[in-house]
Amino acid sequence: MIEIPETITTDRLILSPPTIDDVDDIIKYASDYDVAKTTRSMPHPYEAHHADFWIKMSREGRETGDHYVFAQRLKDSRKLIGGIGIKMNKPDNNGSLGYWIGKEYWNNGYTTEACKAIIDFAFQHLGIHKIHAQFLAVNASSGSVMKKSGMVEEAFLKEHLKRYEVYHDTYQYGILRREWEGRKKLI
Repeated sequence: MIEIPETITTDRLILSPPTIDDVDDIIKYASDYDVAKTTRSMPHPYEAHHADFWIKMSREGRETGDHYVFAQRLKDSRKLIGGIGIKMNKPDNNGSLGYWIGKEYWNNGYTTEACKAIIDFAFQHLGIHKIHAQFLAVNASSGSVMKKSGMVEEAFLKEHLKRYEVYHDTYQYGILRREWEGRKKLI
């Protein structure tokens, strides 16, 4: 059996499980409405019990193999700046990618760097066939992250999700194992 790493290191980030010591930073960034409104399900207002739930989900998800959740941390300071993870769909052998990052860290390429690392992690260590993700059409930056991470558009879904009493168009992106392997060969 392949050992599943708890920590992933990139050029500028460390992806590791969130801990109780991260609660203040999680609340600081996740409670920003501009961050919450760009996600599919982040609650607003975001409170301590939400952070506790996320940390618990991270730990329990890893134990069951249902979720692999990581805090995005700056490599030099270990400061939490966001979160990223993959939710497994075992019957279909795929995973749903999700992420968020504190507003002050937007447009620095951190989330793209984290997404590439999580995609590599999922294909190398989880043995899945496909990774997919959705984003709200009003959040084009998230689509850019997915494209830069090697994912391709699979679907446009008109008024597919309701968020804060507004129906949103969404895009679905994905990448298959064989597509990822092909890209790795080119590097």
